Amino acid sequence: MATRTIQNPRERIVTIMIAPLMTCSARLPVYALMIAAFMPEREVLGWFNLQGLVLFALYLAGIIAAMAVAYLLKRTALKTAYHPLLLELPEYHWPHLNNLAIGLWERTKVFLQRVGTIILAMMIVLWFLSTYPAPPPGAEGPRSPTVSPA
Repeated sequence: MATRTIQNPRERIVTIMIAPLMTCSARLPVYALMIAAFMPEREVLGWFNLQGLVLFALYLAGIIAAMAVAYLLKRTALKTAYHPLLLELPEYHWPHLNNLAIGLWERTKVFLQRVGTIILAMMIVLWFLSTYPAPPPGAEGPRSPTVSPA
């Protein structure tokens, strides 16, 4: 979906082909599981951790592999002329203060209605739970349910 703005079909195909080679945050749990299973936890070169170095190497290998595949595809199978990226951006204006204030007020009102009621209800429940049952006369803190009176 992210390649739909690329006008040249060959460059779009190259981008689609190298996207799976790039490391993303969804692969971190897989990398962590593989590194924890196969790499021992020890220091390397003074204060570097071997597992951290392997994670860095996996990220770097993905970037280098994507660059190499893109280079090979653009030089061989999908050879094309150079087309610079040209995007048409809308005009930007300073917002009107009246519209800004109205939008801010509406968002504040919605926040207070949705979240404020939950926060108020939870505060009342916590106050009730911390206040009742009341501590016995002369006690310095609230009554503990695990300590039986002597």
